[in-house]
Formats: sequence, structure tokens, C-alpha cells
Amino acid sequence: MSITSLDSLQVKAYVAEADINDVEPGQDATVTFSAKNTSAQGVVSAIDTQDTVTNNVVTYGVTVTILGPPDTLKIGQTASISITTATKSGVLVAQSSAITTVGGTSTVTVRRGEEDVVTTVTFFFDGTAATEIFTG
Repeated sequence: MSITSLDSLQVKAYVAEADINDVEPGQDATVTFSAKNTSAQGVVSAIDTQDTVTNNVVTYGVTVTILGPPDTLKIGQTASISITTATKSGVLVAQSSAITTVGGTSTVTVRRGEEDVVTTVTFFFDGTAATEIFTG
């Protein structure tokens, strides 16, 4: 990915076909510049309607407009982006590795006072690093 516009600084990235339906114009994004060890906020400003196929992998171009770019930024610097496709507030999140599932029943160990209590939970979203606990 690289910065592509002199008028308003933008980053063009390519998103896999499996993920593109979650991306919409107006979504927040974080643009990270590894050479400068810095980041800036951005917003998805355009999504290509035509796919790009490279090595039999289908992707779609996504343009992110950078909001308040760092003063040290140079045109053409390499960047990576992270697009926020959904957010929730007021949820309980646990490390996925803390959840034990046996025979279809999932549990976590909860510290209550001085005692560890095994608690049955259901989870709404199972992520690779963190999981949203729905009940329990």
C-alpha cells in the first residue's frame, strides 16, 4: 500500500473478497506508517466496484482518506490499514484461551472474593484472541 494523492492524502489498500462485504464508505480506519512508527486516523472514502485478481486471489481496492496526517509523512511511504467494521459498548470480553468447552458446554473460571468459581457461559462472538461473553 502507498499514499496516492497530493491533494488529500489517501492510502489505497486491497481487501480480500471474503472481507469486502463488511467494508463501507464512512467507516473509521487507522493508518500505520511502520517507517515512522506512527499512525493516523482515516476514513474509508471509496471502494472499487471492479475486482483485482493477483495470483488467483480476488481483492477489491479500498481508498482511505487520512485525517490529520503526521507532519513527517512523505508521499509514497508504505502504510498498513485497519478498518473498524463494527463496534459494541458495554460488553464483557475474555481471552479466548480462558474459555473451556467440553461436550458443548463452555465455562470460564471467575474469581469471586477469595474463591475461584467455574461458571457456564455462552458467547456471542468467538474471536481468535478475544471472545465476547453473552451470558454467564
